[in-house]
Amino acid sequence: MPKKRARPTAAAIHGVLRELSGLDEFPPGHQEIVESILNGRDTIGIMPAGGRKSLGYELPAMLLPGTTLVVTERPPEQRAAGPREILVVTPEQLMSKEFRDPLREIALALVVIDATGLPPSEQAFRSTILDIREATSSSARPPILALTEAAPPQGVRDVTTALGLTEPHVVDARVYRPNLHFEVVHTSNEPQKRRHLVRLLQEIDGAGIVYASNVRQVDLLHTLLSGLGFKVAKFHGRISTKQRREHQSRFVADRFHAMIATGSFGVDLDKSNVRFVVHYSVPGTLEAYYQEAGRAGRDGRAARCVLFHQIAEPGTQPYFLGGRYPRFEDVHALYDALIRLHGSDPVTLTELRAATRNAEESNVRAILALLKDLRVVCEHRGSKLEVLRTDLGFDALQEIAARHKNEHAADRGKLEHMIDFCQTERCRWKVLVEYFEEDVPWQQCGTCDNCLRPVEQHVRPPAERTEAADRVPPARNQ
Repeated sequence: MPKKRARPTAAAIHGVLRELSGLDEFPPGHQEIVESILNGRDTIGIMPAGGRKSLGYELPAMLLPGTTLVVTERPPEQRAAGPREILVVTPEQLMSKEFRDPLREIALALVVIDATGLPPSEQAFRSTILDIREATSSSARPPILALTEAAPPQGVRDVTTALGLTEPHVVDARVYRPNLHFEVVHTSNEPQKRRHLVRLLQEIDGAGIVYASNVRQVDLLHTLLSGLGFKVAKFHGRISTKQRREHQSRFVADRFHAMIATGSFGVDLDKSNVRFVVHYSVPGTLEAYYQEAGRAGRDGRAARCVLFHQIAEPGTQPYFLGGRYPRFEDVHALYDALIRLHGSDPVTLTELRAATRNAEESNVRAILALLKDLRVVCEHRGSKLEVLRTDLGFDALQEIAARHKNEHAADRGKLEHMIDFCQTERCRWKVLVEYFEEDVPWQQCGTCDNCLRPVEQHVRPPAERTEAADRVPPARNQ
């Protein structure tokens, strides 16, 4: 069996994603499937009809030491060039003694069963499952990924039992999920957004997630809501690992009404009864938005996905986009400062900012992130920087800046799709499924805010404010 090794970094995972598919973002549900596999968990992936199922196992196959075995009734006629560690077989091949015996000598990293069109009652399917369990019966057996297009709860339970899966992580990677009810709340200022959030938490039962755009916003909302009596926790990168784990564990156990968090929360969340997901600020892409909103209602029950859109907002995401892709002049100045400071000891962030005339920390970090991706510098504990390449000239730096300028333009295009989703008068589900290229035989879902009531009813200017309307209602006991 394969030896354990360090878990791949997020940068490594996205690098393989780009190499395999040319995508910068995962399709809906796929990142959760990949993360579950890399964490060593048995996983059931419910996939859209006709969707690309192979990405969910091709990517881990590139990162795991060992062979990925894929069992399917419909193997590709001709396999595209890809990782050599993937072995695709039919159930009949797997059941043959000539195949099974050599299989026991292979170091399996992952077993994938494409259960699409194979109901658990079919004898061939059951025999295949038994053979796989026999071939992977040791205590170190690799995780199993079952892929299916069917999603009734009994079907999931049948697959779990037949495969002998251990507490499998179930991921619904289909785009259209009728139990998710999308709505956009249009506001004109920050106090109005806060009042809407408080009222929303008062009227929704069950636990949910409130996503904020940055650490400062998380802290402010946590202070506001806990001060009003809501049972809330917070989650972001500046909280200790121990505290983050404790908060997540208590949230899963329904000890909190809401988790106030940045986008780092939820990838490994094993909680099916999330009743609402609120986005306090507009995310940068529809991919990010749908991935986070899709953490609601995994138990199949109705759940609300509420997005706050502040009209004429200064715009957190455009701000980040501007900082994420700095100008060539800034890249050149910071690299020159690194070379001047480079010596036997690593360079500190404080020294670097001083050498660049106290440039904005956000801009410095954006440029450092760019240089780290290209392995020009590496960062050690305590924000200490080591220069790995001192030979970059003017042309090389200019090429780096130009390439990232093109990426900036692509990201702006994605942000425009996100803003269009906020402002559309069409069915919000229809906009989402078209964006993700999933076909549905209808024009209106009947559950989103645009389908339930005419647009003019919920975008008309608010009534004249009164003193009573400005008061935040008291929180009910949770």
